[in-house]
Amino acid sequence: MDNIKDLERFKEHIQKIQRKYETAPPDFVLESLSGALEQIEKVFPRLFNFIFEFIQNAEDSEATRLRIDLSGNTIRILNNGRPFTEGDVEALCKVGRSNKAQGDYIGYLGVGFKSVFLLSDSPSVVSNGYRFRFDKTYWVNKLGDKAPWQIIPIWDDELEPPPSGWNTAFYIPVKPELIGNVQLAIRQEEFNNRIILFLKHMSTLELSDPAAMYYRRITKERLDSGAQYESYLVTDSVTDGVNQKVSSNKWVVFREQCTVPEEVRTDPVTVHWKHANITKREVSVAFRLDEKDDLTPEERGTLHMGVFSFLPLKDVESPLSFIFQADMLTLPGRSELQRDARWNKWILGQVYALITSKCIPAFLSHPVWKYSFTTVLWPGGGGHELVSHQVAEPLRRYLTEQPLYIAIDSVPIKLSDAVYVSPYWRNLFGASEVSLIYPNKKLLDPKTKYPPELNWYITRIESIQDVVYAARQYVSKLPNDKRVAWLKKIVGPSIQD
Repeated sequence: MDNIKDLERFKEHIQKIQRKYETAPPDFVLESLSGALEQIEKVFPRLFNFIFEFIQNAEDSEATRLRIDLSGNTIRILNNGRPFTEGDVEALCKVGRSNKAQGDYIGYLGVGFKSVFLLSDSPSVVSNGYRFRFDKTYWVNKLGDKAPWQIIPIWDDELEPPPSGWNTAFYIPVKPELIGNVQLAIRQEEFNNRIILFLKHMSTLELSDPAAMYYRRITKERLDSGAQYESYLVTDSVTDGVNQKVSSNKWVVFREQCTVPEEVRTDPVTVHWKHANITKREVSVAFRLDEKDDLTPEERGTLHMGVFSFLPLKDVESPLSFIFQADMLTLPGRSELQRDARWNKWILGQVYALITSKCIPAFLSHPVWKYSFTTVLWPGGGGHELVSHQVAEPLRRYLTEQPLYIAIDSVPIKLSDAVYVSPYWRNLFGASEVSLIYPNKKLLDPKTKYPPELNWYITRIESIQDVVYAARQYVSKLPNDKRVAWLKKIVGPSIQD
């Protein structure tokens, strides 16, 4: 049970904030109200972004677990992160301000909780002895319809504390006309098994709607990792009525802390979006593994969500067959990237740099991945303009021009220096024959995969015409070799002198 003295102190804190708004000059109240409405309209045009905002809130509090339940007409959101402090309460009762340093949190401008006002007129918070609510009806009746009720707390002794094992509870009574939409929101496609992949603290996300017999649990387990990357097993368990489905995926995640250049931090768009004081930001790239623990490509496009800004950007299409995370500046509702933001161009460039400086060297040193990684890295067409320009296009050039393809002697070479021999002819043209016929090239290891789009860069011994040419070159250079007669017999008079 909460200490009585602490409860009195917490209650006095809430009432102090309340009195500040009740007794403030009209200009102060109107300014606060104007700021609240402006931020809500700017950030949360989509009704159900609140779920993502509470995931971010939980991650910022270093929670390892988050649970979202719909019971009747009330959403209950629980997390086991740091309990609320006085500073957290103050931030909740303001708009656009946070008690956290800018580089220490991922929540959107410190106003994520405000998203609940799109679907509720009386949300409540219980944490660390604090028990308070925001109530539209109460304040409109007391102060009029222009009361900034979204930022004036009311102490409420009747609120239930979080269940055992949880530190913070949010209770959100949903407007009756929105209940059906909330039920759909809990099942929306954004909640795939990647949603917690890039979060550092959270390892369990639960969603439930008992009335509909719906329950979902997504977990992330850290596996053995290499020096350059982390490995995770993500398991997704869904019960929907009498049907149950469990799926698991292994992921390899690379991370890099990037120093923000001065010219990026002082850019007007960066300053406007309150990133000017951030000196470092992390970027991450994740690759899925198949049942043999080899790299495997992801489906491209928006449905499978390959672009993350901590959480998925549903409407930002990716041309890539892997997923990445970067703190990008977005338009309202996380629906679009800020195209004119120097910050976005810089941080997407850091994603490309991470791939070439850390991912590819790790792949080349791996006994299995070195043969397959280029097919996973090769970008497709289309995708968001910024992602294409800053990541896909330079990556395509890099994969075309650099020595990344394993030759028969285990040395990586350029595709333009590679010779592919089809299985039918490999007993005829091995490494020594290829080096004689093509002095500046090497036989490609049969296990090496490469993007089909780069076929034309490779010298091929595949068709009968290829074989005739190769045999002619061999005979001309070693006319007395004991295999010459055999070659002539196989391919006929076309190689006769």
